[in-house]
Amino acid sequence: MLLTIVIPAYNAATTLERALDRALRQAADTEFIVVDDCSDDDTLALARTLASRHPNLRVLRTEGNSGPGTARNLGIAAAQGQWIGFLDADDEFADGALPLLTKYLRRPNQGACDMLAFNWRYASEPLRKPPQPGEGREDFDALGHEDLDARLRAYLANHIDPSVIYHLYRRDFLQAAAIRFHSGYHEDVDFSFHACLSARRIDTLDRVIYLKWNQAGSIVNTLGLRHIDGYFDAIERIHALLAGHGLLPGLRPAFVDFAINVLSSRLARIHRDNVAKAAEPLDLLLRLHRRALALFDLIGVAPSSARPLGQLETRYYKMFAAFLQHMPAVNANGDASALMASLSDLASKSWSCFDLHHALFLAPDEIRTCCKRYFHRGQMKGDVVLLHGQEGQDFRFSYQDILREKSRLHRDINRNGASQCEGCPFLSFADWGAPLQQGIKYLSLEYHSVCNMRCTYCSPTYFGGRKAAYDVAHTVTSLGDNQALANCEYLVWGGGEPTLDKLFTPLTRQLAAYAPQVKQRIITNATKYLPELARLLADDQAFIVTSLDAGTEETFQEIRKFSGMERVLEHLRRYVQASPANTIVKYIALDNNMANAELDAFVRQVQNWSLLPANFQLSCDFRSEQLSLDETYAIAALYSRLQDLGAGFVFLDDLIWQRLPPMTPERREVLRARLGPALAEAERYPRIAIWGTGAQARIMMAKSGFLKDTEVACFIDPRPHLAGTEFLGRPIYPPEWLTSQSLPVVIAAVQSAPFIHQSLLAMKIAPERLVRRLAL
Repeated sequence: MLLTIVIPAYNAATTLERALDRALRQAADTEFIVVDDCSDDDTLALARTLASRHPNLRVLRTEGNSGPGTARNLGIAAAQGQWIGFLDADDEFADGALPLLTKYLRRPNQGACDMLAFNWRYASEPLRKPPQPGEGREDFDALGHEDLDARLRAYLANHIDPSVIYHLYRRDFLQAAAIRFHSGYHEDVDFSFHACLSARRIDTLDRVIYLKWNQAGSIVNTLGLRHIDGYFDAIERIHALLAGHGLLPGLRPAFVDFAINVLSSRLARIHRDNVAKAAEPLDLLLRLHRRALALFDLIGVAPSSARPLGQLETRYYKMFAAFLQHMPAVNANGDASALMASLSDLASKSWSCFDLHHALFLAPDEIRTCCKRYFHRGQMKGDVVLLHGQEGQDFRFSYQDILREKSRLHRDINRNGASQCEGCPFLSFADWGAPLQQGIKYLSLEYHSVCNMRCTYCSPTYFGGRKAAYDVAHTVTSLGDNQALANCEYLVWGGGEPTLDKLFTPLTRQLAAYAPQVKQRIITNATKYLPELARLLADDQAFIVTSLDAGTEETFQEIRKFSGMERVLEHLRRYVQASPANTIVKYIALDNNMANAELDAFVRQVQNWSLLPANFQLSCDFRSEQLSLDETYAIAALYSRLQDLGAGFVFLDDLIWQRLPPMTPERREVLRARLGPALAEAERYPRIAIWGTGAQARIMMAKSGFLKDTEVACFIDPRPHLAGTEFLGRPIYPPEWLTSQSLPVVIAAVQSAPFIHQSLLAMKIAPERLVRRLAL
C-alpha cells in the first residue's frame, strides 16, 4: 500500500460522507482510516456503513474523547501505507488529487524525501479563480531550505504553515523519529516542528490538493482556556526539542520572537471577541499571563527585555508591551479596560506606506510597488518589485496577481521579513487597512525603455530600448474592470520616451475613461511634438514634465547625449502656448550644471523662449546620498532668480528635501548671508498653514529650519475624509477654510504642487499670503 489517509472524526455526521465521497472515488493504492473520537451523534454508524461499501476504508474508535491528536496517532499506528496523510472530517480532497499524489510519490529519487507539502484552497471558491489573500500556501521556499537552521528560523517566524493536513509524511520516518501527536488542542504545532527538524528532505508540490471548508466554530477559529493551554504546551515542547538537539543557544532570539507572536495573536482574538462560548475574556487574559511568565522563565529571558529580531517594532510586539504594562493592574483589581483600550488602538494598525497600499509602477520587465529610493547602511535601496515578466513570453498580470503580491509584502514587512524594505524611512505605523482597499491612487506607466536620449543620470532601465515583457494593455484593462482606478489621483507616464510608443494614444484614452477625474502626468523629453498632446494640455486633461538640466548646448549634449536643445525649447514653447499651467520645466542639479554661468544661461533660455509662465521643478541626482551646502546654495539661488523674474511657480521636489543636510542654525545663517531675502523667515511669517499631508509635508516639517521657527497652525487637505482629523498633532482643514482666514500658506507637495498653487489663485487667496520664499 502506497498511501494511508487518516480522518479523525468527532460529531461529523453531517460532513463525513461529503469528505469521503470524492476521495473514495479517486482512490488508487490508497487506504482510508476513519477514527471516531467517541462522537455523540451518528458519526460512528455512518462511518461503518461507508466502510461496508468500500473495502479500502477502515473504522477505528478511541477509548475516550481526547481530541484529534490521539485519533491521528491511532490511525498512524494502524496505517499500512508507506506514506501517511490527514483529512479533517469537514474538508475534502480536490478532484484528481490522490492520483496526482500517488504519481508524485512513485517518482524516482524519492528515497531521501521524508515530507511532501502541497497546496490548498477554500472549497467555497471556484478553483479557476485566482487565490484570495490568505488562501493557499506561500511557504514552499521556506520548506525547501536545505539548511536546517534556515528552515527552523522560518518555522519560528511563522513563515511555514504548521497544518498537518497539507502534508504527507513517510511512515517509517515518523516511526524512526518518534514523531507523534499530543493530546489537547493545537496538537499539530509541535508535531510539524518536530517533522521539520527531523526531515532529511521536504519536497513541495504546488498543486491544489486539499479543499478547506472554513467552519466558524472550529478549534482554529475560537479561543478558550484549553486553546491557550494547548498552544503553550506545544511551545514548551518545541523548546524541549531545541534544547534536546543542542539548537537552543543559536535560536533563542527567534524562539522568543515566536513566543511573543503566539501570545499576541491570542490577544488579538480576545480583542475581536473571537472566543469560545463559555470563555470569559478576563479568565483568558489571566491564563495567558500565567503561561507567558512561566514560558519566559523556562526560556531564561525577562519578558521586558525582549526585542524584535528585525528593524520594526511590529504590532504584535506593541501588543505584547501593552500586555506587560497593564497586566499587573488586571491581576490586582480585575479591570482589563485599559489593556483592552490599548489593544483596540493597535488592532487595526500596521507598518506600511502610501506606495504599498495605493501605488503601482509598470516597468519594462517587472511591476513594482514603489519608486522611492533611499540609503540604508550605505546601500541604495528601493524600487521594490512585485512581479517579474520574462522576455519572449506572453505574460499577463492581472489585478488579482498584483493584489496577492502587495498583500504578501505587507504581511512580510509586518513580520520583519521584508529585507527589500529594511530601513525605509517612508514606512509608518498607522491604520492602513488592506492593500488596494481604496484602489490604486497612483499609477505610473514606465513599461518600456525606448528613448532617443541617454541622460547621464539615467540608466539603461529607461533608455535601453526594451519593450514590455508582459501584456501592458491586459494589465490596464484588468485594473479598470476591477474598479481599481475609480479613486485614482495620479496617472504618470515615464520610463522611456512615452510618446514614442504605439500604445501611448490608445492607453491615454482608455485611462481617461477609467479615471476621468485624473489629469495625466506625462514625463516627456519634448524631442517630439504631438498636436494630440498639446490638445490634452489645452483641454486640461494632461500636463507634461520636461527636464532641461542645462543652459548651453554644450552642457545639454554632455548631460542628455542628444544634440538638439533648440528643438526641445521650441517644442516646449509650443506646449507652453497651449497651457503654461500644464507645463513643468525641470532642472536636475548635477556636478556639471550648477556653475553660475550655466544657471545664468538657463535663465536666459527660459526668457528667450517664452517659458517663464510655466512651472519649474528643481530636483537633484537620485544617486546622491546628501547635498553639500554649496549645492544647496546653488539650488536656492536658481529658485530665487526664477521667482524674481516672475516664473509661474517654482518648487523643490522630494529628492532635494530628502537629501538636504540638516538645517542647523549655523547653516541657515550661511544661506541667509548668501541669499538674503530669498529665505522665508519666522519674523515675516510667524504663523502659517501648510497645504499637504503626505510624505513631502512630513519631511519638510522634519528638515526645515523655518518650519521649526514659525508656528504651524494647521494643515490643509481637500480630501473630505481627512477634514477634522489631525496630522503631526495639528488639525486638518479643507481648502475653503483658508478663505475666512489670513494665514500665509506654504505648499508641501511634489506632483500636485503646481495645481495646489493654481487652486489657491482660483480661490482668490491674496498673492502676498503665498509663501514663495524658500522655506529652508
